[in-house]
Amino acid sequence: MYIARLICCRPRVWRWPHRIGAGESGQGDRLPGSHRQLGSSLALVMAGAIAVGLPAFFLAGKRAVTLLGTPMKLPNARQIDRRLVLGSLAFGIGWGLAGFCPGPALVALGAGQVKALVFVAAMLAGMLAFEVAQRARTGD
Repeated sequence: MYIARLICCRPRVWRWPHRIGAGESGQGDRLPGSHRQLGSSLALVMAGAIAVGLPAFFLAGKRAVTLLGTPMKLPNARQIDRRLVLGSLAFGIGWGLAGFCPGPALVALGAGQVKALVFVAAMLAGMLAFEVAQRARTGD
């Protein structure tokens, strides 16, 4: 029963989008005091992500192969170039226009939201376009 409620019910963050600014509704500018609500909730989410990601990337950097035995391919570029800036801008603009973060978009897709279907389809098309462009660029 609990799992069914978890899958079918929207997370609390979606019911109170002012807790994280615009949230998934895109109405952060219309909610009174929403700019003051970013505080601890979002900071705790970010701290949790860093606490999980930092050790994982540290350990992955020390490995030559993945757990499945394929070669480990981590990015080694350290410079900020035009490609990185333009890609980041495209990602951010798409994210902002759609009003979805990729993770919650998958959850919303599971909940049957049409807007999420459009976003996820566009996200997958963008990933495919990147792969095609990358292969053409490197000649693979």
